[in-house]
Amino acid sequence: MSSKIIAEFTTIDEQIEILKNRHLLFNDESIAKDLLQIYGYYNVINGYKEPYVYLTDNKEEFYKDGTSFEQIYSLFRLDSELRYSVLTSMLSLEEHLRSVTSYVIGEHFGSDESIYLKRENYKDRAVANQKFSLDSILKTMHQALYSQRYPILYHRQKYNNVPPWILVKGIYMNTLINFIRFQKKSIKEEMIQIMYGIHPEFAALDSVKELFMSTLFIALDYRNMAAHGGRTYNFAPHSRLRLNKALLEELSSILDCSAIKEETCNISQLFYLLRLFRLETLHANILDTLNKEVTRHCNLFPNDITHIQNSTGLIFDITTC
Repeated sequence: MSSKIIAEFTTIDEQIEILKNRHLLFNDESIAKDLLQIYGYYNVINGYKEPYVYLTDNKEEFYKDGTSFEQIYSLFRLDSELRYSVLTSMLSLEEHLRSVTSYVIGEHFGSDESIYLKRENYKDRAVANQKFSLDSILKTMHQALYSQRYPILYHRQKYNNVPPWILVKGIYMNTLINFIRFQKKSIKEEMIQIMYGIHPEFAALDSVKELFMSTLFIALDYRNMAAHGGRTYNFAPHSRLRLNKALLEELSSILDCSAIKEETCNISQLFYLLRLFRLETLHANILDTLNKEVTRHCNLFPNDITHIQNSTGLIFDITTC
């Protein structure tokens, strides 16, 4: 059994000395101490030092010439603003998705939980993880009917029934997306038609349905990452667009697919995928934040523009930097 390696606790003053010994510059140590106290060494330094450090032959870590604490903190600030913007957009998408899903389910199956949650109303599909099978998802939704939280509790006590537009408020985004995955063809196509604002014949394409579901799982990865304070500007979600050559060719007949790359996903691709939804604020908020923060950061540290463009997959007007 390997021995446990325990990280040593260090005071703020000790952290400053460690960084100075690694050749990191400070414009104002007192401000740096305050920022480390507020946000934490791990969050600021360990989270954003990567583009600014190098290793010696002895595997010792030093900062590149001219790198300052203020530069690392500025990138941390850029990413924090971007993370808040992404989370806001993901929550807006989630709210929109809950609304559309409950509307279509209610339209086709009514508001009686004993009817709209019947297994025969859905199409079973093979899944790699039984945790996300149709039976598991329906079981989770039945359990949510007995939540002690309002408004589910109120509807169950007053009406002895929880309609779909109330039930969706009590399930996680992961459950909601998997619930959508098990919809029958006509139901799913109607949801897609509303979400994308497209004609029924486009929503019926297999490529569009795959694009829609893949986008939801990618958005879920971004939502969870942002909610837990993860690094955002170069985040690579686990989920990918699952479009084979035939599906991509079909999709190319109605969309410019130059930004779609199955093998990789970054903030650029997320931005493109969000633009396809009818709700325009989903992508606009993220783009506004990126433009504002990249301009601010690059006005201070112009050499960082290449790293940011490579990490995000987006090209910014460097004449403003």
